[in-house]
Amino acid sequence: MERDDVTVVIDALRQKLIATADQKGLQSPDTLQISRELDRVLNNLMNKNKN
Repeated sequence: MERDDVTVVIDALRQKLIATADQKGLQSPDTLQISRELDRVLNNLMNKNKN
């Protein structure tokens, strides 16, 4: 995945995370699932940048 594509995915997940947290709360399973997905994408990006 290209860096620009990753940025688009990260921005979309952040927006979705904020909206879901506002609607369902911070401890909602949906909010937590989106947070984990965002963490996974960010961790993958960081690992690629190390190499």
